[in-house]
Amino acid sequence: MTESYNFLPITLFQTINATQGKISEAPENISSLSNSAFYVIVLSILLGVLIGYAIKLRDEMKRKQKILFLLTGLLVGVDIVALCFRIVYNGTSLYMNGRKWIMLPNLLDFRIVLWVFAVLENAFSFATIMTITIIIGFLQDMFLTTAAAARAISRKVYPYIKWSLFTVNMVTGGTLGLVIVLNAILNLLVKMTLLNKALAVPFQIVLLCFYFIANVINLVTFTVVSTRLLHVVNKTSSHVSTTKEKVPFMNRPFTKIVGLMSGMILSAFLQIVAAIIGFLTSTFASHLHMLDYFLHSLGIVIFSVFVLLLYSPLWNEKCEKEAEDHVRKTGTKKGPIQHQDKKEPGTFNIQSMNNSEKQEEVSTKV
Repeated sequence: MTESYNFLPITLFQTINATQGKISEAPENISSLSNSAFYVIVLSILLGVLIGYAIKLRDEMKRKQKILFLLTGLLVGVDIVALCFRIVYNGTSLYMNGRKWIMLPNLLDFRIVLWVFAVLENAFSFATIMTITIIIGFLQDMFLTTAAAARAISRKVYPYIKWSLFTVNMVTGGTLGLVIVLNAILNLLVKMTLLNKALAVPFQIVLLCFYFIANVINLVTFTVVSTRLLHVVNKTSSHVSTTKEKVPFMNRPFTKIVGLMSGMILSAFLQIVAAIIGFLTSTFASHLHMLDYFLHSLGIVIFSVFVLLLYSPLWNEKCEKEAEDHVRKTGTKKGPIQHQDKKEPGTFNIQSMNNSEKQEEVSTKV
């Protein structure tokens, strides 16, 4: 058996006992295969819609809009690849369940397939949370720009919050990438019984802690800024409104943005819940692994949908320029905010929103 692997150090295979360890039971494999197949279909449809939408709007989309679609497509694509790796892993395990796998003549071949695809699936699944962190940082940056344009953030505070939050998300994303690579290497050694599992678990805990802390910082910052934004817009509306009929609070554009951003950030925490459930099922009830698999992919779907729904109300190319010009030229004065009559293309016309209380559309043409 070792002759067919003479391109690798013979000492490595001398330390491996292919009969050690266990493989997933048939019920776990069947449920996982069903879950993976279902989400491959759902995510493929979502990716198809994303690509079709991008092709349709390719002439209108600007740089940041393209980055949004690219990152969202990357997130969905990475999860699809992870699910495909899981299908191979569970399919191979299910094949071995129907036989006395310990007696298989090419047992090492089967075990190598299981080890490699299990590690790849784990690495790609963790890679999705790195992508989520980057997307959140990207959209938070645009949200802060919109809040600054609405004078919800002072000209002095705006750049500090903007760059501090952007740095936290990007550094966290890069750190997660390094930890994911180290975790994959250690996970492979654990699968090959060359390393105790207890030594690899801390890396996964560190990875999830980084992700959790970054999301908490994003959530706290977003909550404070969005509360201030809605207060300013609502107060300004009461000062300048000239119509008797007002658009309900929940139908206002800024309210929609806050609602969608809240849903996006909260859905990111599903990955933490899935990881905790995954640890519990691995330790106490491996046949219930489908629960954390299901929650993980569900979180990806919900997060991606929220990101796409934010395209029209939030994403525009000139919003950042408008905000930067605004906070550079004006301060945060008390009392009613004086608005210019001129509406910049591709940005929120705050005056028209407040004066008529009927315009719910946001121009996305830049």
